[in-house]
Amino acid sequence: MESHATWAEDAVYDGINDWHWYINRFLSTPDLPLFSRFVYGAAFFQNWLSETYGVDIQRKIWIAAKTSTTADAIRLTAFGGSWDPIRNFAPAEYTLGVSDFTTDPTSIIPLPATLPIRATHSSYPVNVTVGPSTNKVDNRAPWGLGANFVEFVPAASGTLSLSFDGADGYAWRALVVVVATPNNGGSPTTYTISLNGASAGSISISGFGSRWAKVTLATTLTPHLRPTCSRPWRSRTRSST
Repeated sequence: MESHATWAEDAVYDGINDWHWYINRFLSTPDLPLFSRFVYGAAFFQNWLSETYGVDIQRKIWIAAKTSTTADAIRLTAFGGSWDPIRNFAPAEYTLGVSDFTTDPTSIIPLPATLPIRATHSSYPVNVTVGPSTNKVDNRAPWGLGANFVEFVPAASGTLSLSFDGADGYAWRALVVVVATPNNGGSPTTYTISLNGASAGSISISGFGSRWAKVTLATTLTPHLRPTCSRPWRSRTRSST
C-alpha cells in the first residue's frame, strides 16, 4: 500500500520527485525478497510496472488484491501468472531504467547511489561458486524475487564467455541477464541467458574491451513455493583475446 501511495504522488505530481529520497534504501538490498524491502522505496518497482505495463496496471492490481495476496495480484495481473518477467526488473535496477532517472529533467533531489555489487572481476578465467544466503550468513545470493549483480571488467579486448549453473531443483527459470555497458557512454544493452532444465546456460559477448567497457551478470531467483528462499549458483567466466 505504501509503495502504491508513493507511486501515486509521483504519478500526479511528476515534477516533484519526492520519492527519490527513498530509493537508496530500497536499492541497497536487491538480493532480498521484493516484498521484504523498504516499502516507500519500492515505488521504484511500481514505477517500473506502470512504465512497462501501462499506468492502469496499478488499478488492476488493487482490484485483484481484493481476492488475492499482493504478490499473487501482481503475478496474475501484470505477469500473466508467471514470475518469469521479473527478470527484466533486475536490469532496470542496475541502470536506474525508469523515466524519472533517464528522461525526466534533472531534479534537485539526488540520484540514487550505485547498487551494491556482489563482486567485480578483471582477471580471467574465473570460477565462482556462491552458496545460499541465510539470516545469519549474508553473501548476497538472491532470495525469492531478489537479484544480485557481478561485474566483469576487461583485461584485454576479446570475447567474454560466461556460464551460469543454478543449483538443481530450485526455481531458476531462464532468469539470468547480462547488461553490457558501452565504451562510448551510450545506453547499455541487455542479453538473456537461456537456461536449460538443469538451470544451466552460457553466453558469449564479443567486443569485450573494445565495444563494451563492462559486462554485468544480473541473476534473479523466482519463488517456487514462497518468495523467501535463497539458492546457490555458480559462474564460470573466461575472456579470450
